Amino acid sequence: MIAKNHPDFNVEVDRLELTKEYIHKTLDSTEEYRSLYKDNIKDAMVNLDYLDSSQSYISVLINTKFIEMADRNFESLSRAQNKPYFARIDFKQEGSNSIDKLYIGKTSLFKAEDRVPLIIDWRSPIANVYYEGRLGNTQYEAEGEIQEGELLLKRQYTIEDGKLREVLDVDITTNDAFLQATLDANAEKKLKDIASTIQSEQNRVIRADMDKPLIVQGVAGSGKTTIALHRIAYFIYTFEKTFDPENFMIIAPNRLFINYISEVLPELGVEKVKQTTFIDFMVELLGNKYKLEDINKKLMSLIHSPLNSNGKKEHELMKWYTKYKGSMEFKNLLDKYIGYLEENFTPDVDFKLDDRVLVSAGEIKKKFISEFTYLPLYKRINEIKKTLTNQLKLAKNDILNTIEHKYDGDIEHLRDTMDATEERREKITRLISERDEKLESIIKESKNVVKKYLSLFPKVDLFEYYKDLLTNKTLIKNFLKGKVSEEEIEYLCDSSIKLLDNKKI
Repeated sequence: MIAKNHPDFNVEVDRLELTKEYIHKTLDSTEEYRSLYKDNIKDAMVNLDYLDSSQSYISVLINTKFIEMADRNFESLSRAQNKPYFARIDFKQEGSNSIDKLYIGKTSLFKAEDRVPLIIDWRSPIANVYYEGRLGNTQYEAEGEIQEGELLLKRQYTIEDGKLREVLDVDITTNDAFLQATLDANAEKKLKDIASTIQSEQNRVIRADMDKPLIVQGVAGSGKTTIALHRIAYFIYTFEKTFDPENFMIIAPNRLFINYISEVLPELGVEKVKQTTFIDFMVELLGNKYKLEDINKKLMSLIHSPLNSNGKKEHELMKWYTKYKGSMEFKNLLDKYIGYLEENFTPDVDFKLDDRVLVSAGEIKKKFISEFTYLPLYKRINEIKKTLTNQLKLAKNDILNTIEHKYDGDIEHLRDTMDATEERREKITRLISERDEKLESIIKESKNVVKKYLSLFPKVDLFEYYKDLLTNKTLIKNFLKGKVSEEEIEYLCDSSIKLLDNKKI
């Protein structure tokens, strides 16, 4: 159907203009509020009371949060200006006499004066009716409860450059003509979002429960990556109090792929999700201490190595070395080394306060190896710190009370058994002085005892451990126990030494 022939065409044009105008006003207001929040922060800093800065701190914190929210809303609404929504559903809640006309887009927008939704987000629970429901009785789940009602209308729009081009009333999610037109429009060099054309099967994958394993299989080009990105966007929207975009990371096979998918999440209103390759991520973790060796250098060496007996030997060792470094056997070697480090990582000393053992060395080692095994080595130290701090809090007052009680008992005993002489006075005075010094000493010791104990843990850079393993022939021999020849171990260590000495990996 030609858009202008649709009976509701003029009504939909007016609704589109109303929405665009309200977005424009909202963006202007956001700019004003952003300036206001910044002024509030400046005012809080200027009037900072250094004796009681709590109120100023709270003001800075709140206004900073408001700025973050304003920036986030500004970005998503800016993207939605020329295409605020792509679909509409008319839904009548069971038991209600009114019909909700809901326009679905990539972001949400509510009228400030009455909180009536101008646009609802495609990830919201009720939007599921658009993707899954058919005209007639239907239902959707919201906050663990089933909401039932009747779907009276399902409508799709083609909006280009802020102009309404097409209006289609459908029963299923997307008709073939609309889907084909959208796919043709997206046939570019970059992957695009498919929020307007998600099919019911895809929708179920995107919204599937998070607490169950999910495997999505399909041939190349079938949309696995697109669905994965939409699933991330759905999680960030649905669990916004739990999931921060900065805590997501997409690991792609290469930078070309990252460039290809780079616009999908921002188009869906999700910013700050880290997108990287495995190699780039590893280099980032290592810092700038080491350079990555040219990936083609080894290949060229293999191609051009001489074919005489010495060259053939070198050729075979290089092939073995390359294959071994990427094998499960090499991972097993690393695992054994980490196990060795774990066994020798914790101090062989009890955690004490005033000669009372609060946590034994054995208990600390057990927690480090068993309870906190899911964490990297150095992050486990933070958990040990929490354990020691908690035990110190529990035991400190008991130790102080025990000492005080002992001295007070000795003092009372002197008073009961000795006459009121100068000798008794001197003994009591000495005991009181000893008691106070002892209590003060324990209080002082308790302030640093955790820090002092943690200082006994090794402070070796993790990469130095890796370097130590790959350059220590004796260590490797002990771990591999004849599974690899001495010649191969020699080549592995010598090659690693050459690379690492040149600050390369």
